[in-house]
Amino acid sequence: LITCDAEVHQTIKINAYDNLHSIIKEQGGFKGRGGTDFVPGVKAAEKIRDAAVIIYLTDMEGPYPQKCKTPLIWASISENYKKPPVGRVIVLDKNI
Repeated sequence: LITCDAEVHQTIKINAYDNLHSIIKEQGGFKGRGGTDFVPGVKAAEKIRDAAVIIYLTDMEGPYPQKCKTPLIWASISENYKKPPVGRVIVLDKNI
């Protein structure tokens, strides 16, 4: 799990059966807050060996990378966004 805004703030190792909530709490919660730049987060995610896909949870507001060597999914509750040059966008149901 990588947390970022305009820069990467945390990289948290999570195994398949770990309790995500507990691990994030142990790390002191999510770090960051500030302007958004998707490039540093995508570059950090691309360095994860054997990653099958990058899933980026976002509001879709910020500069996008121009390329990505790993399949990339943008997951957002925003329905109004500029189409990114790379990856596929999935709009999440914000009522869940």
